Amino acid sequence: DDNRDLVGRATQLELIVRAANSGDEERLTLVPLDEIGGAFQGTLPTTLGSARSGDNVLQVYGRDTIVYGLSPEFIERTNYQGDPETASGSLQIRTDGELYASSGDIVDREEQARLREEEEIRRALHLGSRQDAVEEDQALAQRRRGDQVRPGSPINIRVVDPDASTSPELNTVYVQVQATSGDVIRRLPLQETEEFSGVFEGSVPTDLLPAVAIASDSAEGVDPNQALIDGGSGWVGRSLGTEARRFAVDLNQLRSWGAMRVEHGAAERTAKSLVVQTSLDGVNYTTVGIGGAEDPAAAWDGSPSLEMVAQPQGMPGSYAELRNIFDYEFLDREGGKAQRAVADGGMVLNYENDVRAAQRSLPFNDRTQVMIRLRGAFWVDERVMARFKSEANEDDEQRIAMRTFVNGQRGRELEDGSIAMELGRGVHVIEVFAVLPDRQHRRGALSVAASLDPQAPLSPMAAEMFDRQGFDMLFDAAIARPQAKLKRDGDAWDIDFQGIEARAARLVLRQYEGDAPAIRRLSLRDSDGEAILPLSQDARGGERMVLNVVPQDQISITYRDEYPYSDDLPVSEVRLAATFHDGSISAAFPQFAEGQGSMGESLIPVRRFEPGDTVRVFVRDNDLSVSSERDSATFKVRTSLGEELTLQARETAPFSGLFQATVFPVAGEPQRDNEITVAPGDDLTLIYRDEENTNPGVTWDRRTVVEQVVWREPQIRAYQTRLEEIPEDVVVSEQAGNEATGIRQETILPRYDLVIERPLEPNSEGSAVFGSAAIFEIQWPTVAKHAASSIDVYVQTERQRQALEASGEGFDFDLPGTRTITVRPGRAQSGNAGGLYRQTRVETPGLFERNELDDGRFSVNVPLVLGEPPLRPVDETTTSAGGVEPLPVAAGDVVHIGFRYEDENGQQQVLTARAALSGVNAFEVMDQHFNKTVEQAHVGERVYMRVIDPSRAKSSERDRLSVTVRGKSGRDTSIELVEEVPHSGVFKGFIWLVHEEDEQSLSDRINSVPVVFGDELTLLYDDGGQQHQQSLAVFTGDDGRVVPFTKRFADDDMAVRTMFTLAEAHFEQAKLFRDAA
Repeated sequence: DDNRDLVGRATQLELIVRAANSGDEERLTLVPLDEIGGAFQGTLPTTLGSARSGDNVLQVYGRDTIVYGLSPEFIERTNYQGDPETASGSLQIRTDGELYASSGDIVDREEQARLREEEEIRRALHLGSRQDAVEEDQALAQRRRGDQVRPGSPINIRVVDPDASTSPELNTVYVQVQATSGDVIRRLPLQETEEFSGVFEGSVPTDLLPAVAIASDSAEGVDPNQALIDGGSGWVGRSLGTEARRFAVDLNQLRSWGAMRVEHGAAERTAKSLVVQTSLDGVNYTTVGIGGAEDPAAAWDGSPSLEMVAQPQGMPGSYAELRNIFDYEFLDREGGKAQRAVADGGMVLNYENDVRAAQRSLPFNDRTQVMIRLRGAFWVDERVMARFKSEANEDDEQRIAMRTFVNGQRGRELEDGSIAMELGRGVHVIEVFAVLPDRQHRRGALSVAASLDPQAPLSPMAAEMFDRQGFDMLFDAAIARPQAKLKRDGDAWDIDFQGIEARAARLVLRQYEGDAPAIRRLSLRDSDGEAILPLSQDARGGERMVLNVVPQDQISITYRDEYPYSDDLPVSEVRLAATFHDGSISAAFPQFAEGQGSMGESLIPVRRFEPGDTVRVFVRDNDLSVSSERDSATFKVRTSLGEELTLQARETAPFSGLFQATVFPVAGEPQRDNEITVAPGDDLTLIYRDEENTNPGVTWDRRTVVEQVVWREPQIRAYQTRLEEIPEDVVVSEQAGNEATGIRQETILPRYDLVIERPLEPNSEGSAVFGSAAIFEIQWPTVAKHAASSIDVYVQTERQRQALEASGEGFDFDLPGTRTITVRPGRAQSGNAGGLYRQTRVETPGLFERNELDDGRFSVNVPLVLGEPPLRPVDETTTSAGGVEPLPVAAGDVVHIGFRYEDENGQQQVLTARAALSGVNAFEVMDQHFNKTVEQAHVGERVYMRVIDPSRAKSSERDRLSVTVRGKSGRDTSIELVEEVPHSGVFKGFIWLVHEEDEQSLSDRINSVPVVFGDELTLLYDDGGQQHQQSLAVFTGDDGRVVPFTKRFADDDMAVRTMFTLAEAHFEQAKLFRDAA
């Protein structure tokens, strides 16, 4: 009020401030801000609550309106004649709502910020390393993150929004809760915690989503789930004609299925033929029964058989699609399916006796494109890495589409077209699918070759390979398809699943009379008779206040603030993840540090076991850690022959989520509860049923297989080396790059890539190069029981043997200087040879996708260095991974290794191998810094030479070699190069280019070479097997230099005469240079 029109002579203003909804009224005095008195200010606190006039605090309701104006007393006292509205106005009560949600205690913003800061500090200090791994994976009941919720647990929700507290009663706000799997609660009420708190809290229970229906198509406005609800309207397919329809029921959990009744509601909507499939994961389905049609596949006994169906399209993309064709889709193909035993009893088809005979049983000729399936079940007596190759009768013009599967898996395809796969002891099924184009049925004369030994060649799978060998029960269990019994009852089908365990079932509805099939009602009981379907209500939506979720669901909670303070914050959202912890089961060997007893126990993961070993079994599943006591987990141990043992694992500590038990595999009769009898070659399968998990989201058996040790003879291999020359343009480019840096330091340009290759077959003759490593391999899976398994390998050199006059026959393990290298399963290490080698790589052709422990491969890396032969005993060297001391070698040397072991009869045997050493050399003419090559030089300059030749480093002294310099005249000069340091193999020297008429310089300077202007020199180095040549051109003349200088003369005449004399000298010098050129 700069002009004091309002205030007049008063020193302060008085306002009446009133809350419209709460009715509270307070007086507020405004005082001058400064001495001038043109501005007045006052402050009145507000709070949520009922009116309490006169307490100098304005009680308001949420969304209230505050009005203010001059008090009547002030107007009367100041005799104010103006408009009273001049000092009046209103304010709206608004706040931004805050939304919080958690599976545990709700953390406000300040606490969230503190936790984030704490996590950043931990990350910065690397506190989240492997040391904390166990703590980070503690039981869910203790350490589950707030943004994760276990299905079945409630979600706690809080909204802080004071302007939603609009009355003295406890007010309510609403949030929406939605899961990505489809369930939604659109209005979940949250009640105010107390009168005028502005804090609203509530919780929503979660549960696993009950059964849902998925149909291949539906009539407009029809929901397939209505067929699963008691009193629902049912499902009707779209009017698409008579093609088969699919209707699936997903229980979202693994159950033992009993009786199902499918009521269609009308005869014309009823399928005359019904195919029933089940699935463990809701994705991959297996046919378990066919009603209303013959099911020839159900009677397959595992012997090699051929099936043929019409196939108008090409080869399908997946195994499931291929299997469905022969399981039930053939029912809709012309002629159905032909099925017959292979004539010779193996996996080799004869065109007339097999392919042609199958085609004759179908109502078409060879002008129809067909698909065939050739399959058979065979026994494997011990775990092997097997190879299979399917070939057809093909020509060069066109190849047929063909795929091979073993146990439903493709395996790894090798370079020769075969597939490789590891097979354990037991029954396995091989299937070959091929599409035979019209008029090319002769190509269906397939043959399948196999090798159950990685070292043996492929051979045809003859009839004897499919002999059951007395394991009839195992064969029947492996190939028998679960059988559901189907029976039609008017316009309904009754299906008895007979206890099949599955998550989902899919019905394929065929041959109905109307325009579309229908399911009016579907009921289901488990194998114990408990009712599963129909549901009492629709699991999705409705008035329920329970959120149905599935593992891996994302849950979104949203709050819409109808009266936000900030225009850009009308909606708040919090996301949580519905999740279980995925369980796992593993096995380990206990090992004890010497002299420390049980306190020194450490555990090593098991790969193979022997009867009598102690095997620790570990189950990790934080979902089972539910109490402050040590909880337990149940698991099973099963042998390849079907023997089974059920055991309990005890938690290692409360809330650790890690459960431990001990199993003793024995060859004889069990004497303890935790012993199990294993036959020779039997593997152990450890099985833990993970009831609650995220992947795959239903009850699932977690398995790990521990292979039994089987005797195999060890094999030895010596790796071979080869050189790949680097293209010259690449070398030139690298040299130009070095020169561009301007750094004057010695440079060795690589000329080769070094390749160290593992031989396909065992061998004893290998090769290596100086500066790299000699690599050998002992392959012996019999002793590779775990990652800490080790063997001892002994190393000698040929020069060592010669110096000690050792016999050349056999391997003397007691020879002085012999090195012992202890190696564990591991891969060959390439290392870096450096020098003339750009890179070193190890190639392992023919190896399958298995690690070294699986194959039992012990790689022996022997690094090589130029030096004197080891003649004194040395301490045992540790594993190659831990760093082996380089082995001193020299030119012409050979590295020998020996490995001794006891055979199956306890007799000591020895395997030996050797690697002959070689190297590459280089001869270069360079500048004084050995940084770049030189091709031209002036008379009077020195030119430097470098020879890299490890084979010439023969002694412990600095060795010497000679280079020949030949001029255009034919005169030869021998120059000596000296080794830089002993055992380096790098020799250096120089030549001094002196004019042939300069006799004094030729006499005084060492390594002088007589030349003339324009000479061309040839420099030669003979390494004993090859002559290396370099060229050097001598410039015509030399680079003259004019050096300006100043001098003070006594008089001007002397200065002028001197300048003219210098000019004449330069002129005469130019004429002489022209004549010389």
